[in-house]
Amino acid sequence: DWGYLRCSDYHWQVSMCPAVAVQGLEPVSPPGGVDNHESALGLESSALLFPHIPVLFYVLHLLYEDLKLDELQRSGARALVGLLQQLA
Repeated sequence: DWGYLRCSDYHWQVSMCPAVAVQGLEPVSPPGGVDNHESALGLESSALLFPHIPVLFYVLHLLYEDLKLDELQRSGARALVGLLQQLA
């Protein structure tokens, strides 16, 4: 149930701090020669689920790592790679 998950303590903790802080990493700015492609992609930062994209990416990455460990699920991991590459 999505309502239960959204009200859970875990969701509250994760949504209150960026995914970078959860991983213990520092934010990295792009190199000087790299253009900002955000406007070219047409991302709408006012969308309802926009703030949750980093958390979703992190959860999908954890799912990928879990699928890699199971020999029977490796094909599922390969299918998830394309999605993760598009999100990155």
